[in-house]
Amino acid sequence: MVANDIDRGRAEVLRHNLERLGARNALVLSELPQRLAKRWPGAFDRVIVDAPCSGEGMFRKKEEARFHWSEAHVAGCAIRQQDILNSAAALLRPADGWSTPPAPSRQRKTKDLSGVFCKVIPTSS
Repeated sequence: MVANDIDRGRAEVLRHNLERLGARNALVLSELPQRLAKRWPGAFDRVIVDAPCSGEGMFRKKEEARFHWSEAHVAGCAIRQQDILNSAAALLRPADGWSTPPAPSRQRKTKDLSGVFCKVIPTSS
């Protein structure tokens, strides 16, 4: 298993959690998705994507999160997500699978990317 988070701090937390849970044969990286796709094209049976979202889920936890939200921010997140999904597609062996965790229902633009991605990358059952 290869796990990646572009943020080194989150990658370290991920590494610690994998160790704590007894995961074996796991490699944790902090790398740009595009570089991973270039290094390992078609190398993976499954890719699980937890792409950055607009942060709407944080509204209840952190009030200041509301002040950073805007339509432009959501559009920027959608572009970042598409770049990450394109890299994920390049990492997949043909006809294998991908998964994304659910996002808050108000994130129309980011949810639309899943449909686009599924049309481009069909998955096996």
